[in-house]
Amino acid sequence: MRRSVAPIIGVLFCLYSLNEASSHEPKKLILCRDGYLAKWFHLAENRFENLEGSGYNCSMDYLSFLCRSVYGNVLHVERQNATLKVAATSVATEYVPGYDQPVKAEMKKKLVNFSKYKCLEYKPAPELKAPEGAWTDRLVATKYGKCESEGEWIERAEDHCRKELVKHAMGERCDDIFDRYVDITFVCDKERNKYHYHVVAPATTDFAVIEEYAKVAQEYEDAIRANDTDTGDRLFGRLVYLIKAVKQSNFSYTMDKQIEIEYRRMEIDFDGEFFSRDTIFETWKECVSNAVYRRYYDLINLALALVGNETSEADMFANRTIEYGLKHLDSMHCHAPIFLFPELRLQMEYFYLDYCKDHTPGIDPEHLGFLGEPDGHEKLVALYREIFSPGLASRRYLKKPPSEEHRPIYYAFSSALVVLVAVVGVLTAALFAVSRKVRDYHMDDKDILDMEAVPEGTVSM
Repeated sequence: MRRSVAPIIGVLFCLYSLNEASSHEPKKLILCRDGYLAKWFHLAENRFENLEGSGYNCSMDYLSFLCRSVYGNVLHVERQNATLKVAATSVATEYVPGYDQPVKAEMKKKLVNFSKYKCLEYKPAPELKAPEGAWTDRLVATKYGKCESEGEWIERAEDHCRKELVKHAMGERCDDIFDRYVDITFVCDKERNKYHYHVVAPATTDFAVIEEYAKVAQEYEDAIRANDTDTGDRLFGRLVYLIKAVKQSNFSYTMDKQIEIEYRRMEIDFDGEFFSRDTIFETWKECVSNAVYRRYYDLINLALALVGNETSEADMFANRTIEYGLKHLDSMHCHAPIFLFPELRLQMEYFYLDYCKDHTPGIDPEHLGFLGEPDGHEKLVALYREIFSPGLASRRYLKKPPSEEHRPIYYAFSSALVVLVAVVGVLTAALFAVSRKVRDYHMDDKDILDMEAVPEGTVSM
């Protein structure tokens, strides 16, 4: 009997555990009742808190706006068949001629029933495959947008495409009452919109400046040790000049990029009703390219500190460099709502890593395959400490790895060697066969001569 009871107890325990786990899942909830301040469930505090500025109505569009305001990665709301009685503040309102919204006049607190609404996780519209010569994009409602009908979304998409769509797909419905949606994916075969984004090549003279700085820094230290004040002063002036040259290059580029980024941001209407995936991604690229250039000049300064034997400066720039690791990519969103487009994640990582590899002074991109690892930038700092040391800037990593650079030569040499070995083998076999025939021929002649030398009447053994 005990044997039969034990499995049942185990199953019941598992079911209880699952129920407990589901009951403790974070709930993104809104409580709403007309005339009262709405409430949201604070996940960290595990309690409901007032949504200041709310209290006008409980329409689905307004509740969706509240959800987007307090929770990430949500776009619309679903009414729950439940109410909750809580202490709440009523909003006595009055309407003033000329104003669309009611004006709060008096606030009172009492215990009332609220309707419960669940903020739904955003699930994007299905992706579509574009034929050759066409392209895809997705439009998503912003915080200030609202759920719209399929026809309204198609109209928006056609305005964006500038012609009739090849095909489209809608996301999830916002509610069970009306056929309304929060996003649309579409395929367009008209020429794609042009963007202002462009890749800027890093300065080719920066490594030469580091080499010059390393040489002058070493000469400066030698002059100081020799108490040669005049030479020391002259070399110190040269060091200051080289540092200013790097900083001026950094300042000029940063100012240009800031103007460019501000121009790109103006193209995104953050107060509008929808976002375009293409526009958001291109804007993100601009912002991240600016971050990569800050990284580039942090690396220049790290190299200068290392060759100049400035330990504290080197440590500071090393720590700043580590902050550019791939694990910090999410902090480079630049206020662009990338979370609405999870399908861009891999493209973001590839773009960022390639851009970093192309903008790492002193190292050829072929040596930087490790940058995509979790500790990639920690390894980069260690490599910099190997390349740059007091008075020395090594050019060891400026060229491609030998295994890559000489691979065609290696393959050609290997192929030639294989052919040569084969030819030698064939010739050896042929010579061996000829020599054997010659030997056999001579053996036959010898036998004939021996037979001729045997007297008649005798038997040769």
